[in-house]
Amino acid sequence: MDKTNVKYSAYVQILTEELVPAMGCTEPIAIAYAAAKSREVLGGLPDHVLVEASGNLIKNVKSVVVPNTGGLRGIAAGIVAGKADLLLEVISQVTKDEQSAIEAYMERDVIQVEFLDSEQVFDLRVTMKRNTDEVKARIVNYHTNLVHLEHNGRVLLDLPVAGDEENNLADRTLLNMKDILDFANTVDIADVKELLDRQIEYNMAISQEGLSGSYGANIGQVIRATSRPDDLIAKAKSAAAAAAATTSRVYTVLRRTLRYLLRYFSRFSSVSSFSTAGTWVRSFAFRFLTAPALSQRPPRPPPPQGPPGSCPPRAGGRSCAGCSPGTAPPPPGRPRTRR
Repeated sequence: MDKTNVKYSAYVQILTEELVPAMGCTEPIAIAYAAAKSREVLGGLPDHVLVEASGNLIKNVKSVVVPNTGGLRGIAAGIVAGKADLLLEVISQVTKDEQSAIEAYMERDVIQVEFLDSEQVFDLRVTMKRNTDEVKARIVNYHTNLVHLEHNGRVLLDLPVAGDEENNLADRTLLNMKDILDFANTVDIADVKELLDRQIEYNMAISQEGLSGSYGANIGQVIRATSRPDDLIAKAKSAAAAAAATTSRVYTVLRRTLRYLLRYFSRFSSVSSFSTAGTWVRSFAFRFLTAPALSQRPPRPPPPQGPPGSCPPRAGGRSCAGCSPGTAPPPPGRPRTRR
């Protein structure tokens, strides 16, 4: 693709718009950004804050916390210590003293959150009041798309909103598989090097943290622990899974699903057609819901070693088919089967 092609510059701009660093999950950080911007215009800490958010936004915010807050949500952090000019890194510079100030501000109980019935999937409106001053801000369709800002009724910013279209961004209708492949094969690396270097650095750091710590379902660790050391594909999968923020959400959904199944099968415990499935679900769910995180589990003990016929009997008095008393162990490579 030639640099003079209008799609070339559009594709570079799309990458710039999409690869935006964010300190924490983007939905609560968007709220922190809106809060920081509103407080900046207000000129001080508000006495009352009303946050109105669409359902999809509430869904993604309610189950996560944000960094640099000691395990809090993004609203109060943005109000007290956010720096709006950093956009989605709005709380990246919060200090320990400011964390204490955030907690003290939350004790005032001045923040109100309400559901916003909006046509837009992503719609956020923040209203702040301090004495007689009032500030209103609105972000819609994507995380930094501030479309409205007003102070005491004086409109500072007002951009049109057309459905779920992402206003003020490069034209995504120019994207198609043929031209994307052409762009990828011919792009001048110097035009995207800074973007991609930052992306690689950040994602590798997140991945390494996910592989070394205990986060969510520890999917990356599970893949790596159950794969051969020389399996490069498994290593790539584990690195990507460890960096995925959704692992914690998958874990949460699985826990909720298992709790539901426990309640469901408990209703049919006396019915024979459900007893087997119900017993299995109850057994698995109990072990999953009470098990510690993978990184906290003790290593498995090595299998017992002994002469042929010395394997301990299994449930019901059964033994391995290849290691019954008085028989030789199975030949190398032959799978051990149950009777």
